[in-house]
Amino acid sequence: MRRQGISIHKSIELTGRADVEPWLKFGTGSVIERECTIWCAAEGDSEPSVITGANVFIGRNTYLGAWKPISIGSDTLIGAYCYIISGNHRFGAPDVPVRTQGYEGKPIRIGRNVWLGAHVVVLPGVTIDDNAVIGAASVVTTSVPGAEIWAGVPARRVRSVFPSPAKE
Repeated sequence: MRRQGISIHKSIELTGRADVEPWLKFGTGSVIERECTIWCAAEGDSEPSVITGANVFIGRNTYLGAWKPISIGSDTLIGAYCYIISGNHRFGAPDVPVRTQGYEGKPIRIGRNVWLGAHVVVLPGVTIDDNAVIGAASVVTTSVPGAEIWAGVPARRVRSVFPSPAKE
């Protein structure tokens, strides 16, 4: 990956599947900072993958949990301590421990030129379209249109990234 200008800190942790080649692809110029964890599920009904475009920055201590595919567009910035997870525990049987009920999930798509502030959580099934900004410590539970700023718990629209031209 170094030949492609990809910088992955030696302290990252890969968990789940043993063979990284088929499910982990980083675009040219991408940077994954220290202490990040990437989990790609090994269970039979999972479809894990983490694929980024070029020049993606993933800040320190970020967790990428792939039960279903996670795609991140080029030129996206992911702040430190983010948590992006495309799967959840099943919990449909009250007489069975949650930890033994397996998982379910939906893909996550983060577009191009997106900025996730520090400590952002992105949950299964979310799409964050191009040029969006997510404020620090937000929890994204629904899809975010492009060119909007969202923040809060749960995240809500704050305003457009590109303000309307001033009226004369």
